[in-house]
Amino acid sequence: MVATPLATLNPYIPLDIRKFYSVSTIANINSPTRGELDAGTDLSPQVTEAPGWSISGSTVDSQSFVGAALKLQGPKSVDDSSLTCRNSLTSTDARTIMTQDLAIYIVVFPEGDVTGRKMNVFQTVVNALPLSPGIADPATTTFQFAITLRPFSQALNDLDPECMAALAWVVQTKAGVKGPDGEPLKLADVDFDMMAFLVEEPEDAEVDPTIGGLSSGNGATPDLTSPVPSTITP
Repeated sequence: MVATPLATLNPYIPLDIRKFYSVSTIANINSPTRGELDAGTDLSPQVTEAPGWSISGSTVDSQSFVGAALKLQGPKSVDDSSLTCRNSLTSTDARTIMTQDLAIYIVVFPEGDVTGRKMNVFQTVVNALPLSPGIADPATTTFQFAITLRPFSQALNDLDPECMAALAWVVQTKAGVKGPDGEPLKLADVDFDMMAFLVEEPEDAEVDPTIGGLSSGNGATPDLTSPVPSTITP
């Protein structure tokens, strides 16, 4: 027996394929709807550079008194992410859509906006938009984004859902939660979606008059939701 070869059936270059959308509203960041995506703006025809849009890992040396140091998995960090777009002589370009400090979703389709292919969704804030300094170069604006993302939330998307359900079962069992029949909780009774748990807003959110915004019930303003990449395009 030999290992099964990994086949890349359709290798490609990103030219004329990769897409970048700016989307104002996404109700469930784990499952954008077709209507929400269609209501956005396709920036791709004007994007000349798009560095970042990923999470990088690091390693930590663990040295004992014997042998070489081990490399342990270290903290992750969100890469600096930006989109460089062409400017128009009329000033009617991406600057009219993405203004300073605007909260907006950036959706990246690595293999194009095609049903069934992956997309990466980022909840962002436009942090800066410097103009290109060149005298004889094409005029551009580099939109620099702050990504409001928790790195561990992104990693959860790659975990086995059954593993997360088992973890939820252990936690609930330790907490004394019983099954529907009053007997000890069974794994089959657990219906738990970790990503939905992390990002869904509470239905009974109340208005706190002291801060003029949504309150979690204890006076704290709810945190921003976390974008999750590698969602399947609807």
